[in-house]
Amino acid sequence: MNFQKPLPFYMKEKMFCQPIKTSLLKTKKTNILVVRDDYLEGGTKQRAAIPFLNKLKEEGIEEFVYASPFSGFAQIALSISSKEAKVSSTIFSSLDNMGLVSSYTKIASKNSKIISCKDLQEAERLSDFYQKSKKNCLKIPLGFNHPLFIDFLKKELKEQLKLIGNFNRIWLPVGSGTLAKTFKDILPNKHIVCVNIRVIEDEDYRIRHIIKWKTHLITRLRRSLKQPVN
Repeated sequence: MNFQKPLPFYMKEKMFCQPIKTSLLKTKKTNILVVRDDYLEGGTKQRAAIPFLNKLKEEGIEEFVYASPFSGFAQIALSISSKEAKVSSTIFSSLDNMGLVSSYTKIASKNSKIISCKDLQEAERLSDFYQKSKKNCLKIPLGFNHPLFIDFLKKELKEQLKLIGNFNRIWLPVGSGTLAKTFKDILPNKHIVCVNIRVIEDEDYRIRHIIKWKTHLITRLRRSLKQPVN
């Protein structure tokens, strides 16, 4: 099932993020609507990343820096969006559990400069040093957890949710927690089920924060993304 609707005003400069595509799954007890933002190269965050980068570019930022876990999908969103915004991007990405560059990082390398690190902690430390040594350079927090980005994301999600209509429950994958927190803000009365895909450690404060939500359930995958799939 595909929906067509004009893009919000702040996205018209780049006809890059199309209205959502959905797939309807019917069961005996309920209907499940799957939002197919996997059709976007940079996923859901791509919808807000382009206007976010463009706005900061107008304010004089020339290069964006990001520290990423090897399985982090936001590195792809940054790579795709920085190409569209015509700005430079440098990604400090951790190696996978085999000590290799991940497939996600390889995709991001098409448009971004990649610096491989042994783990996320090293990526954060080196990216901080890099950003401080450069002029007109901004480091984007993990998962694009930046106030301006979240503002753009809220506007975009509200527009797209109008196309879906009423629903009782929403399931979200949780990596850094940025998407989950944004959905919680715009859908305060909805039951949100957060599935921890274990991109970052379970003890990380961002994951612990979501677990504390009293009205929202968080489950976790049995296997970490750091483990190979047989």
